[in-house]
Parts: sequence; structure tokens; C-alpha cells
Amino acid sequence: MQAYKGGVKNLCYAPAYHEGEAYSIDNAAVSSYNIGMDITKAKAFIFDMDGVVFDSEVNWLNADRAADKKFNTGFDPGVRAECCGRDEKSVRAFLRSIKPDLDVDSYREYIIDSVRRAEDRDGAPLKRGISELVALLKVLNIKTALATSSRRERVIKLFDKAGLNADDMFGAVLTCNDVTHAKPDPEIFLKAAERIGVAPNAAIVLEDSPNGLLAAVRGGFTPIMIVDLIEPPPDMVRDGLVHYPDVYPIIEQLLKGDNR
Repeated sequence: MQAYKGGVKNLCYAPAYHEGEAYSIDNAAVSSYNIGMDITKAKAFIFDMDGVVFDSEVNWLNADRAADKKFNTGFDPGVRAECCGRDEKSVRAFLRSIKPDLDVDSYREYIIDSVRRAEDRDGAPLKRGISELVALLKVLNIKTALATSSRRERVIKLFDKAGLNADDMFGAVLTCNDVTHAKPDPEIFLKAAERIGVAPNAAIVLEDSPNGLLAAVRGGFTPIMIVDLIEPPPDMVRDGLVHYPDVYPIIEQLLKGDNR
């Protein structure tokens, strides 16, 4: 999901699903996870932005709740989970498919405007441990990339308000401007891996959304869920998904395996 000025014409419209594909991840083929990788053997870490790098999902949650009340949608938390991580076009298509009588464009513009105003005013704080993890990865010569469904303009704004530069912090920065297909399609992660010169099976993806996790699985990456506002998908947990409340367990494992 994205928040930026200019309305519909400035939204990323990369299709996040293909003809005939079910929206629900429950029907997706995710029978195997690359869970055997020792974190200390990873050649790269690819970071999602909202909910992993920045504590920004709460702005979306607050805006969603206000919009649900204003438009009397009756949506349950599962609807937000299904939308999280997708690009704007597929979010709107999904909402139209489940609630044809809703003025989806007005509903989404209300949410986007609410989030934009909150971020213009306050930005978003970094998540716990992110600065330490990125700094440690640089010391260990482990490559990094940022892969987000947001537009580059929003990425620049959030990092600027935090006194940071995304291009300095990560080895590569990919946004929805760089892809044709958005999450849960793995294109953005595959391009990130290519950009930093690592194979998918040598990289770990840090995600907070089911759609992002599914994209990582489809691309052959090792997914780790950093739990934010959405609980780990039970089917993925049963299949072996690793999930942590923050990145500190990753830092601890990297430090224990540091044989420099």
C-alpha cells in the first residue's frame, strides 16, 4: 500500500496477480520453504519497508479503521491482511471483488490521504533494531537491498524525515516503479537479488505481510517474518516459517556466527 500526493494517476499500477489466480494465499502452492539456511551463511538480506524498516503500518491501520467507519464497510481484519503488501491497483480490484457496492476509489483515496497527512506531519520511526542490523550486515560484508511496493517518492520522504538516505543505507533500493508485477509476484525480490549479485537461494527476505512472504517463497528465497500488525499465517507456520517479533534474534545469530 502506498501514500503519496496526486491521487490515482500517481499510484503504481503493477498487476499483483494473474488471470485466474485466487486472491487468498490459502490456495497458493507453498509446499516447501527454504528453511534450512543457516542465517550466518546468508549472502544477502532483502528488506521490505513498511512494518519491517519503518513502524508505518499503524498509520495504515488507523486510516483503514476511520475509512471503514466512514464508508460503513464492515470489513474484518482479514481484508486488511489480504491487502497488505500489494500494489494499489490489485488492492482496489480485490475490494471491488468482495464489495461491489462500495465506492472503492473514494474509500482508498480517503485512506491514502489520511496516511499521507500523517507521514507529512510526523514521518515514521524506524523499527527496533533495524539500524543495528543494517550496520552489522555492512561490517560482515553481507549485501542488502530494500524492496517495497511503495513509490520511490514515498521512500525518499520517509527516509529523509528519519534523517537517513535509503541509497546509502542499502546496496540497492527497488520500488514499485521498478517492476511490472507487484507482490505476491516475486519480481521485485528477484530484481533486487540480481541488482546486488546474489542468487535467491542465498538471500533472506524480511517481510511482515503474507503477500510479501508468498512473493519470497515463489522466488526461491528464505523468508523470515518480522511480526508487526498481522499474525503469522498458520499455514506458513505449519510449513516451517521462521517468525520473530523484531530483528534482534537475527542480530544475535549473526554475532554468534561471526568468525572474522
